[in-house]
Amino acid sequence: MNRFMRAVSLLLVLCFAATLFGVVSFAQPEDPGKQDFDPYIYAWNNPYAEPETVKEGLPEYYIPYAVRLQHISPHYVSIGNTFQNALTACVFNLVNYEMLVQDENLAPEGPYASFGTYCSDVETEVVAGATYRRRNLNEGYFCYDSEGNYLGSERADRLRAVVNNSFPKITDIALLESLANEYLTQTYGENAVLLQELTGAEVVSATQCAIWNITNGTDYSNPYAYTINFDILGTTKPLYFSEIMYTDNGCTAEEDPRAQTATNMDGFYQYLLSLPGEKAEEIAVHEDSLSVLSMLAAADLDGTALTVLVNVDATIDGDDDMTLTASVGNQSAEISLTEENKLSNDNVYAITVSGLDDASLTADSSVSLSLNGIQSLDSVFYFEAKPVDGKSARDSAQAMVGYDSGPAPVACSGTFKIGNLVQQATISKQDADTKHPLSGVAFDLYKKSQDGDILCGTYHTDKNGEIRISLPENAGDFYFIESTPLPGYQPNPTPVTGGTVENTWVGGTLEVSKKLLNSSEAQADESFRFQITLDLSTAPVANSGMDWMTDEYFAGLPESSKDITWAVIGEGVISAEFTLCADEAVKFTGLPLGASCTIEELLEAENYFHYNVTTQITQGTGSDPISGKGTEAELTIARQNAVIFTNAVTDEPLPETGEPAIPAVAAVLILLCIPCLMLKRNTL
Repeated sequence: MNRFMRAVSLLLVLCFAATLFGVVSFAQPEDPGKQDFDPYIYAWNNPYAEPETVKEGLPEYYIPYAVRLQHISPHYVSIGNTFQNALTACVFNLVNYEMLVQDENLAPEGPYASFGTYCSDVETEVVAGATYRRRNLNEGYFCYDSEGNYLGSERADRLRAVVNNSFPKITDIALLESLANEYLTQTYGENAVLLQELTGAEVVSATQCAIWNITNGTDYSNPYAYTINFDILGTTKPLYFSEIMYTDNGCTAEEDPRAQTATNMDGFYQYLLSLPGEKAEEIAVHEDSLSVLSMLAAADLDGTALTVLVNVDATIDGDDDMTLTASVGNQSAEISLTEENKLSNDNVYAITVSGLDDASLTADSSVSLSLNGIQSLDSVFYFEAKPVDGKSARDSAQAMVGYDSGPAPVACSGTFKIGNLVQQATISKQDADTKHPLSGVAFDLYKKSQDGDILCGTYHTDKNGEIRISLPENAGDFYFIESTPLPGYQPNPTPVTGGTVENTWVGGTLEVSKKLLNSSEAQADESFRFQITLDLSTAPVANSGMDWMTDEYFAGLPESSKDITWAVIGEGVISAEFTLCADEAVKFTGLPLGASCTIEELLEAENYFHYNVTTQITQGTGSDPISGKGTEAELTIARQNAVIFTNAVTDEPLPETGEPAIPAVAAVLILLCIPCLMLKRNTL
């Protein structure tokens, strides 16, 4: 009774623990990794601002690195003549929060996941903690007129040249001074007023003026005339600016402006605006990066599927890790944007969503595409603020332009109508002799193009040997090429647009032979039985179309040099028995390549004592339960196969009735029974 009560108590404790575990499990918060990706992952963060204005998530260890890239000139650039109309010339530090390493022990030395940017819009103020997304430079507001008409990329090209040839892309101030003086000398000759002891502060101010000249059309010739020195602010000077002031080569906010400052700023300003525009060689993923070239629906071995040809307007290289996802209804698929998956030099990829029904492929249905991942670039970009409070991106926070190198998270998405799909072609694949349908034959579908035909996808014939393709109206010209014939069949390389395609069967062969050793009196009528089993489910000829592999199909399959009868013993499995005499062989032809084959020698009881089974079986595995030697051969059917079973004749005499074996068996049984009797006695 006590045992029973203890068992019941233990069961109740286990049930309570399981219930508690279930409650705790269901109460766990949602995995943050499943949240939607936000493309606005850059932020300007002022570590010295009030705590509520600091972007959450910036690790404490990172603050010194963030400050290092934030440079402010000792000059305001004034639009008018008053301090109220002045703007700060500075290099903001944009931080990519998705790329930050949160663990200080894992963080690299120096600035990481951050870079310098300049203001690109004098009409909007900077907002501490504002969030930005990176866009291609020719998508900036300055490339459009007030009515939204695109003006071309000239301004973007000039901006790229300015940023690529100034600080912080180039940190060697002496080099910048040399390049500017070279331009001034070539332009003005002996009358050139050269730069002397150029400072980082003067570079920042002149660069900012050059950028505003391009983006807003303001002429800042002789930019020093438009500046207001910090000294005039007197006691009202904010402590914030004095603490994070950029100092370089002895020029700080506390020093009196030098006479050379005006000349240096004007000369470097002229040099930057003289640079020829630089076209973008790299393109970052942006909101319009995805476009659909064509769609097609295919009914094949895997059911109905929709294949979408997607053009990705971006620079993709081997260091990038980006995934393209397509969704139709409840079904989705994804591929990596690798060189192997690219269909052409124009960044065209094919993505296939399988398992669809007719309701998913109506004219009103849509396919959703999304691209997420990491893209590595080394160029100049426009940074647009995240719209807030119903404002536009430009009105939400000051737009920026800057140099971005290295990896960064990217994301874009789009939804596209499937439209009317009209059946265009049907491929019917069959055996040239038996006319049996051939399932699992691979065909590549190509779309004709002047720039080189595009591989749209690979499809496999269904259980009826068919592939049916539906395309949008006026989709262009398509054709099929058999890419992978079934093993044992000759390929048909002729391009086809539809119809019946036949293949000639040239399957594998298998020769099984019997050898006797140490036997000088091998009788002609002495035979040995064998069983052969073929599992066609492992052969590509089968694939998942086993339901069409009927008895009639099997009956027409393997032929042999002996008269044997095959029997179906399982789904896709056939078996037969045959006999061989010494030095005799049987040859099977037309076996499906890739099928699993097992051949077992069925030794009679008396033969265990008359023959020693050796291990000389080519491709042999398994063992005889009595002799411990191999009696079974296992192999996968190839073009040419051969198996030899070898037995050695023993010199021991054959027992007449088998009685000598009985005492040995009885002794074993007695030895096994003794422990049982002793155990029973102890129990009693």
